[in-house]
Amino acid sequence: MPDKSNDEYMNWQHLFSTEDKQEAERRAAEKGYHFTWSSSQDLYLWQNRPVFKRHPLTGSKIWFNQITAMHSSYYQAMPTFIGKDIPDDKCPCHTCYGDGSAIEPEVIQHIRATFWACAVGFQWRTGDLLALDNLAVQHGRIGYSGERKILAYLSC
Repeated sequence: MPDKSNDEYMNWQHLFSTEDKQEAERRAAEKGYHFTWSSSQDLYLWQNRPVFKRHPLTGSKIWFNQITAMHSSYYQAMPTFIGKDIPDDKCPCHTCYGDGSAIEPEVIQHIRATFWACAVGFQWRTGDLLALDNLAVQHGRIGYSGERKILAYLSC
């Protein structure tokens, strides 16, 4: 992720809570990141992650990744980027195949279409409570208005 001096994206100093480059490198390695510095001192981080994961309780093989939300095309479609010619490696995040080759646009589009085909929407009512297994069900939201209270319990 490029080091941004504005508040638009989190810079490496904020991400690793340090101003020391060597300490940032140590913390990145500790979290399993590979890294490199550009000539302008931007920090680029990457990991090779599996596409699937085994559910810890059921043992089921599940799709568990953020391939579409971390792909450069996701950012390039945002108002901040529209009309700007920003290369994939200059976007806040980008996703490739494990060997570093580009994921074809039609593959990304197929995955996004599949997500939407499986989406379930509902109208919230006062007092509603939603509990879900984040490993078994990917979730998101499409806008809302009014007050809400979010309580989260994360367990690995």
